[in-house]
Amino acid sequence: MGYALKVCSVFFLGIVADTSGRRLVMIVGSAALIVAFGLLALNSYIDNGTTLILITVSSVIQGLTNPVTGGVSPFVTAMVADMTSESTRGLGMTSYAAVRTLFSIIAFGIGYYILSLDLTDYTLVWAGFAGVAVVTTLLFVFVAQETLGARDTDATAGTTGDDNETPTPSPADSSSPSSSVPSPLRRLNRGAASKVQRKPLAQAIRNNPCAGCCIVGRSKFLRLFTLSVILMYCAFGGTFMISTSYLLAQMDWIQANASLALFCQSCATIAGYIMNYWTVANVRGESYTTFGIGVSAAALGNLMVGLLSPYHVAAFWVGFLIIGIAYGFALPALPTIASLHAEPEEQAQLQSTFTVATMIGLIVASELHTNIYDENAVGIIAGTPFFASVGLLVVSLIIHVAVCYCLELARMNVPNNRTLLTDAFILFRAGVSLLSPEDVYWSASPNPVQISRHHQGNSCGAE
Repeated sequence: MGYALKVCSVFFLGIVADTSGRRLVMIVGSAALIVAFGLLALNSYIDNGTTLILITVSSVIQGLTNPVTGGVSPFVTAMVADMTSESTRGLGMTSYAAVRTLFSIIAFGIGYYILSLDLTDYTLVWAGFAGVAVVTTLLFVFVAQETLGARDTDATAGTTGDDNETPTPSPADSSSPSSSVPSPLRRLNRGAASKVQRKPLAQAIRNNPCAGCCIVGRSKFLRLFTLSVILMYCAFGGTFMISTSYLLAQMDWIQANASLALFCQSCATIAGYIMNYWTVANVRGESYTTFGIGVSAAALGNLMVGLLSPYHVAAFWVGFLIIGIAYGFALPALPTIASLHAEPEEQAQLQSTFTVATMIGLIVASELHTNIYDENAVGIIAGTPFFASVGLLVVSLIIHVAVCYCLELARMNVPNNRTLLTDAFILFRAGVSLLSPEDVYWSASPNPVQISRHHQGNSCGAE
């Protein structure tokens, strides 16, 4: 029921965030958490905590608001996209992901300490969580600013006279290799013409009745990338779901050691964020590169765990930590790449759709990996779920290369009557772009939004 509630709410909240603002959605979500935790705290005072009414109501509220407050919030990523330019968005998304993971580790530590107390009454615990939600709500009400259209204000402040006048590049811009001829997306972000066209909620629903799915459906770029994301999350989620059982059954570890391994993997993920941060700051093509590196590293890590860990524990640690580093590369790249293919007033809807795509991947993983995993298997056979993850990640990587291939086609404006040799050359460039720091094609590429929505010159453009 939890996934169903999330899917029902995330699409509607995405439209609200793109019409009424991201801050409103965040305030409503945080306030709903106050109510949910408050109900759980009150539950112990009704029939000695034996009633399920308040628990059910609280669960429904948390399920409906989970897209706002739980995990990777599509509305926070939309806010990051609002506040960053094309060149700095990868840094912004990576910073958000790193902070979120760091505080998740702290939260797990607090939860572990609370459970170790063996409390018989959790009223004060739930009240404490409600207090944290109160602080969060107050921060969004009195401190946080609305980001929808924030870059319009910055752009307008930097212009004078005619609204169509192009802003004068700043000294920072002049240091960029491509500053003499800024890309359309860079002009879109900085110019007055980029003002967000806010629409009434009813009109927004009429324009995109299926919310972000309509945005994804109109572009082969996003359709291919969405499929790649689903496969990636199916592999990531499947590996995570069976890791603890694998450690306990196949490697004869105790629960404490298994928890330590997951903690170390989270630390490796933070290390991956740091390497990702350096990569997006220095490598052209940034997020496409880090996504490809992350998927490739995850495939390597899963292969090492499944193939070598039955014979030596060191192989498990190396593979398991590589998977953690892969998370740090791939996960921030997802919202970054998606944000490049939507207008500002569509960011929340598109990010919400990718949140649903990750849910689909996790649901498939829960069925696939748990059914093919055998606790009684020995040797390499016990690593079958990890090999399944390798296969999923390889297919995801191939599709990701196809996405880069489509981008390269659009950049080169290749006609439909191209030759096989031309296709081979473009595909080679797309594959090299995943790994080569010297590939600079993206810095001069057309606006991805315009490619996705208006390019008609080749088979990978919008239909």
